[in-house]
Amino acid sequence: MKPHRKLLNLIAILTCIIALLTSLYSISIRVSVNFTHRNPTFEAYSASDSDASNSATSNVSIAIALKTGRETLHSRVPMQMLTFLRGHKQFLLLGDASGHALGITRMTDVLLGAWRTHLKKRSEALSKGRLAKRGSLGMGLDPAKDRVKSGEEDWSGGWALDAHKNLPGLKLVYKKYPNVDWYLMIDDDSYVMMDNLKMYLQKLDPNKKHYIGQMNRFKGCDGVSEYGTGPHFAQGGAGIVISRGAMVAMMENIDDCIVRYKDCWAGDIRVGLCLRDSAIPIHHQVGFHGIPPTKDFIFPTNPCEVPFVFHHVLPLQMQMLHSIELRIRSSTPQRQSTMGDVFQTFLPYAGTHENTDRPGGDFLKGSMQTAKECETLCIETEKCVAWVHDATDQKGVCWMKGYPPPIVEGTKGRTSGVITSRYVCEPKE
Repeated sequence: MKPHRKLLNLIAILTCIIALLTSLYSISIRVSVNFTHRNPTFEAYSASDSDASNSATSNVSIAIALKTGRETLHSRVPMQMLTFLRGHKQFLLLGDASGHALGITRMTDVLLGAWRTHLKKRSEALSKGRLAKRGSLGMGLDPAKDRVKSGEEDWSGGWALDAHKNLPGLKLVYKKYPNVDWYLMIDDDSYVMMDNLKMYLQKLDPNKKHYIGQMNRFKGCDGVSEYGTGPHFAQGGAGIVISRGAMVAMMENIDDCIVRYKDCWAGDIRVGLCLRDSAIPIHHQVGFHGIPPTKDFIFPTNPCEVPFVFHHVLPLQMQMLHSIELRIRSSTPQRQSTMGDVFQTFLPYAGTHENTDRPGGDFLKGSMQTAKECETLCIETEKCVAWVHDATDQKGVCWMKGYPPPIVEGTKGRTSGVITSRYVCEPKE
C-alpha cells in the first residue's frame, strides 16, 4: 500500500473514532453554555436531540448531492456529517476517484467512472456523426491518474474539472433516490440551515417544476459573450434546489446535456442550461449565500431574514451555525433561525474601529466633533444600529445607519462602530 493511501486510511479511522467519542460524550453529559454576548443560558444537546428531525418539517424529504474530492474529503466533510447531515440518510458523496471513503460512507466517482459509462453509451451516436458538430468529448482526463487538483492548487485545472461532476452527480442521486420531494446539490464547504430550508420547501409543491437558489449571470458558455444576455443559473456552492417535478423533466435530456455542455467552464452553469432546455427557469430566493457570515458579509436590512445556505464555511463556523439550530430546535422548534441569530452568534463587527468606513444604510447625517459623540448619539437613537464619524471634515460628520454594513478598512480619519444588541429579529405580537 502506498504511503499516502495509508495516511488517508488512518485519517478516516481517526475521524470515525472522534465522531463516536463526540456522540458518547454528548449523550452522557449535558453542559450549560454561556455566551458572553447573549443573556440567556441554554443547555447543549444530546446526540438524540441533534439527530431528531424537527417535528415541524418531518414531512419534507431531501436528497443531498454533496460534491467533494480526495483532497478535501477528510478535512471538510466530517464536520458536515457531524452537524447538518447528522441523521440524514439520503445523501451521496460525489467525488473524483474511486476507492475513497469517510468511515463507512463511500465517495462515488462521478468524474471518471460516470463519464466512462456515458461515453460507452454514446459511442454509436458518435460513430454516426450526430454529435460531431459539437466537437471532441475529450476532457483532458488521464484515467491512469486518480487525482484532480483543487481550485486552490490550479484554478484552470482541478477547479475546471470539477465542472464535470454536477450533471452526472444529479443523475446518480436521482437514480438512488427517485421518490424524494427535493434534491439539493452543495459543496463540501457549504453549510445548510436544514430546518429553515425544510420549513420553506414544505410550502411548495414538489411535483411542480422548481429550480431555486442564488441567481447569477455568466458568460463564456452556450455562446454567451456578455453578462446578462444568457439565462440565469443558481450558484452551486450556495446551494442548488430542484424539485422532484423538475428533476423528472431534466432526466429526459440529461444525457444530451452532459455532452452538449461539456465545454462549459462551470458545473452549476451546466445545470442551469440543462434546466433551461427543459423550460425550467431559476427562481431567485433570498437566503442562499456565497460566503460565510464574517466581516465581509453584507447583512440584510431586515434581521428577520431567513438564511438557508452559506458557502466557503470553515469547520468552526459550521459548528457555530449548528449551535444556532440546536438552540432554536430545543426552545422554539416552530421558529426559523434568522440573520439576527447569525449576527449575534458571529458578531463580525463588534467594537469600535478606527480608520474604517461602513458605506450604506444611512438614515441621518449631522455635524459632530468627535467619534465618541457620534457613538453616543447612535446609542440614544433607537433606530440606529451602526454609525460612522468623519474627523477629516472641519466640523466633523456623523452618519447614523439602520443596519450594520460591512467594514471598509483603510479609510483614514473615519471611525465606525455597531450597536450589536440592536440587530435582532423581534418576534411579532
